[in-house]
Amino acid sequence: MKIRRSQQHSQTKPGPGSAPAGKQPRISPSYSVQNESATGHSLALRFAALMMVLLVGSALCLFFLAQCLIRPSAQIDSLAALPAYNIVGKRNDQTTFWSLAQYHDLPPTSSDDHPFFALDALNRLNSRDHLIQLMQPDGMCILIAAEGAVVSSWTYDDLLQEVRCWFVDDIPCTYSDSTGQEIPGSVDLSMGWSSGFSNLPVCYTALFRPQQSAGEDAFDKAYASLVDDLQQLCRGRMNTFHSIQTMLTTMDPEAFTENGMTWDGANTLTNLGIEMGHVLEQLYSWGSFPYDLADPEHAADLLQDHFSEEGFSLQILRLEEFYLVLISRDTATLGLYYSPVLETWCGFGLQLP
Repeated sequence: MKIRRSQQHSQTKPGPGSAPAGKQPRISPSYSVQNESATGHSLALRFAALMMVLLVGSALCLFFLAQCLIRPSAQIDSLAALPAYNIVGKRNDQTTFWSLAQYHDLPPTSSDDHPFFALDALNRLNSRDHLIQLMQPDGMCILIAAEGAVVSSWTYDDLLQEVRCWFVDDIPCTYSDSTGQEIPGSVDLSMGWSSGFSNLPVCYTALFRPQQSAGEDAFDKAYASLVDDLQQLCRGRMNTFHSIQTMLTTMDPEAFTENGMTWDGANTLTNLGIEMGHVLEQLYSWGSFPYDLADPEHAADLLQDHFSEEGFSLQILRLEEFYLVLISRDTATLGLYYSPVLETWCGFGLQLP
């Protein structure tokens, strides 16, 4: 931007008290030059300062934007509501999963007056059976509740939205598999349902969280493994997904009604499980995917195209502790959590819409 200074003086009619024409007061040439120089110097300093502020502000904006796009894993907690950043750092504003998680950190409207032992907490909603089926296809794993540990649940009601949520976090337990490894951690359970006349929305999650954290190499290995599982499913090899499909289609609605969910909501949720189990079965039955692609990133791109051709959507999201695979059909979504620490699936969620 250029600043041009006019060198012409305007012709004005002398006013009262002005010197007669031809007898204008003399102004010292040195005084005029000094003022011109000082004024120009001041404008230059102001312009330089303004440009510096703009450059610094732009640099900060670009830095924070880069943090969001380049390091998506630091942006999302495992229970946070999406939209989220996917594995390649692109944001998808259309994907939502467990949208009721926004109520998780709000002050509870009521708490359980009768805390229960960790073992009882694990048995609620048949969560122990769900997670065991999910974590290891051969069923040779167990969740051992911490002796004497006591936990409590709480609910949150949104009267305006006619929604009720139920949460219980940090149920202490140990994961043990057929190899003899034992990994301490905790289980989180949550569900949400309509408290009005509508059967929607309805949500449910069950998730095991290992205490130890995973390094970048473990995340890379986990990504390749879960992509391989998806390739096998779409190639007509149910393998790991056979146990997941069985789990989804055998949920008991009474387990949900006993924990406060309405009967209509429980039926909607279990029917949703059956529907998403059939989605997996459909992907398996129509297996036509070119399995055994060596490059997981390339395979993931082709899998997204394959899911789209079958009328579904697929997203692989990297969270702080896990990968989350979202398989959607219309407004219904199945979420599957994969743990780099356990090297297996460790949680699932259902959501409608």
